[in-house]
Amino acid sequence: MRNRDLPDQGSNKLFQIKAIAWDMDGTLVDTEPTWKSAEQELMAEFGYRWLDEDSAHCIGGPMERVAKYLQEKSGSDLPFQWFGDQLISRMKDKLAKQPSLLPGVKSILDEARSAGIKQAIVSASDRGIVELIQASLPGYFDFAISANDVITSKPSPDCYLLAAEKFRIHINEMLIIEDSFVGISAGMATGGFVIALAHSSEVPSGDNLFILPTLKEVKLIDLMGYHHSWQLNKLGEFNGK
Repeated sequence: MRNRDLPDQGSNKLFQIKAIAWDMDGTLVDTEPTWKSAEQELMAEFGYRWLDEDSAHCIGGPMERVAKYLQEKSGSDLPFQWFGDQLISRMKDKLAKQPSLLPGVKSILDEARSAGIKQAIVSASDRGIVELIQASLPGYFDFAISANDVITSKPSPDCYLLAAEKFRIHINEMLIIEDSFVGISAGMATGGFVIALAHSSEVPSGDNLFILPTLKEVKLIDLMGYHHSWQLNKLGEFNGK
């Protein structure tokens, strides 16, 4: 990814937010209960009782990891790809209805659009599911990146580095919003700044993230402030060397 070759992120330059990269499941839209329902239904066909800890293990994907987990728990000789295909098919059927945006998301989407800040969906979900969500929110996103668009999905940073490349901006000019341990780890690995929503899983430690319980009542100006404060701290560290 070419963003790895951009100017040193420890330089004494302050960057403004020019784009927001949204994780999808559990960050942008409330799809986690839908995933859980689809997983429960599929595994019930194999006599396996799908528990909350099973769902928690699968949060953040990517699909190959989830499919292999489903195959293991099923005790079946069917290939793991079959489980992935079945789960995706069930999700598409369930998401054919208007998906539910999580609290605070709509106002930030609107504020960013009005401010001329570009936006994208960056997800570890299958392309077909991501396209359904993107189509349900017309006019907000410049593009969407799915697990199908990178060789290595989250927790690899490649999807977010690709997003910055497609936006044609420095990684420090892109705000990443995530909610799962896998996704937050991917965002942090870029060296950019991550808003971590700690409502569903453990959050990794690091200095390039700000933790919020949800986006409810959060404004774009708040996110810009967290991003600016992070950069000031980095600049202080750089000048103190």
